[in-house]
Amino acid sequence: MNSFFDRTSFPIVGLWTLAILVGLAIVWAIAPGVGAAIANPPTPTLTPKATATPRATWTAMPTWTSLPLPPAPIASTPMASPTRAANAKAFDLIADFKRSGWIASNETNIHWGDRNLHSGFFKTQTFQSLLYFDVSEIVPGSKILYAAVELQGLNRNNLGPTGSWTLHLLSADVANNWTKRLNQDFREATPITDIGRTLKPEDLAADQTNQFAFSPAQLTQLQQVIDNSGGVGLRLDGPTKGSDSLFTWDAGDRDPKIGVHPVLHLVVIPDQFIYVTQTPTPQNVMTAAAMVGTATEFAQRYGTATPFPRKYATTFPQMPVTPQPTPANVETVNAQAIYATAVAMTTGTFTPTPLHWVTTTPLPPVIPAQMLTLTPTFTPTPTALPPAQSASRKIPESLYNQIVFRRGPRWNPTIWVMDADGKNLGLVTDRAIYDTVVTRDAISPDGNFYLYNSADYNHPEILQIFRSDLRQPLLAPTMLTALRSGITFAPVWSPDGSKVAYTSNESGKQEIWILDLKTRIPRQITFSTDWFWNQFPSWSLDGRQMVFASDRGHAGSFTEIWLMNADGSNAQKLGDGELDSWSPVWVKWKQ
Repeated sequence: MNSFFDRTSFPIVGLWTLAILVGLAIVWAIAPGVGAAIANPPTPTLTPKATATPRATWTAMPTWTSLPLPPAPIASTPMASPTRAANAKAFDLIADFKRSGWIASNETNIHWGDRNLHSGFFKTQTFQSLLYFDVSEIVPGSKILYAAVELQGLNRNNLGPTGSWTLHLLSADVANNWTKRLNQDFREATPITDIGRTLKPEDLAADQTNQFAFSPAQLTQLQQVIDNSGGVGLRLDGPTKGSDSLFTWDAGDRDPKIGVHPVLHLVVIPDQFIYVTQTPTPQNVMTAAAMVGTATEFAQRYGTATPFPRKYATTFPQMPVTPQPTPANVETVNAQAIYATAVAMTTGTFTPTPLHWVTTTPLPPVIPAQMLTLTPTFTPTPTALPPAQSASRKIPESLYNQIVFRRGPRWNPTIWVMDADGKNLGLVTDRAIYDTVVTRDAISPDGNFYLYNSADYNHPEILQIFRSDLRQPLLAPTMLTALRSGITFAPVWSPDGSKVAYTSNESGKQEIWILDLKTRIPRQITFSTDWFWNQFPSWSLDGRQMVFASDRGHAGSFTEIWLMNADGSNAQKLGDGELDSWSPVWVKWKQ
């Protein structure tokens, strides 16, 4: 058998064995831990694998920069108040607190009744402020001579160095449904015009007043809004992007002693409301049922009835009562006293006379001006009557071919009459006579049709001329004019019934137009230059001339009565020109 020991001698094997033992001893002495590890290897444990984390690199810290500040506010110079005409009236109207507030671009609710009026850009949001003024006490048709809005600053802490702020006048349609509109409605509403000048950051400061004054052209636009809505809506816009720049005005508070409310200053020559008699109370249930049936049929055919223009107001019919004569003797006095005592003991005290009952003293229809030492003030008799009733009233023969008109202060005028050449001025003592001839001028010569102005079906902010058929009250009226903007009023028939004359401000100023009913083509016949008003046309008996009111020579302070040819030529002034005179009617009908 071949083996290791057969090929190697025993001494060599012994030396190799000794060398191995010595090497192990040396290793054990030098690295006992290794030896122990070899002798007793550890039980392996599972260690999760660590993910590598990138080492952060060093970035330099940014240097600190201060926020840009707005420029210092400049001192505001108060605007001079206009010189008020003798027959003008001033109004200082405070913004309606509950209908004023602010809106934000990222919100759906409007902050009505908040003292802060924010406007501008801040923290990615756009802020706008809304102002509403109730001007229902201004009678439609009043002349506005001056208008300005005043706001007082409240806080400029969020104001930046740039930006601009503008006050916008909104349309009558927006003002009519003011509190029912949504945030988006106000934001997207197209303004009619920008009021006053644009403000910059240096114009804004706490406790400083900013004034936005209307220009003469803007006064006409403002008058249209007031006439059509009875309210003025304004929107205050600031910057909408860029760096933060927000300013806050004061809206006042429910408590009038807290804060400063925005104010609308107006100077106007007031017109007066046209009062119409209320529908009488039905005498019995059958009459009431018939009225309801008629109204229902009308609504089903033509929709709801067109509301009265804002200039019309309802009132109780005035009942003239003859004053009780003075007792002739003491016995009559005693008898009246005994009767009054008996009434008080049995049924109570006498029922007081209703407020709409007036005592009357017989007066002549006209008092010549030369017989008047002072202009008397009469208790007015019933004003505008419904067309059917007015048309049936008798017009005094003495007024035939005369010119009657309103004269004096707009809020309390008297009725006057003069010849067609302006002579023989006299005071008309019965206001009902004037209302009758005014109504008759709007009724066609054949008595079948009635002219009036009302809102356009599709554009409520525009007033058009309508013709209604008096023979068929339920028939829908016909819209005769087609204005694209503005208003029309005071329509009258030509004596032959072929044309209609009216006042319109579509051209920018109030001018007189004629509409040919055959061609339906309107034609402007007056053209203002340095004045603003040509109003209230009325044809002569033969249709060759017209009488009208104009402020020529007075530039808006008051009007006088003028005469011209039916084509607008050869205009000449009538009357004495001492007082504001307007709304003339050339009396050409006897009934």
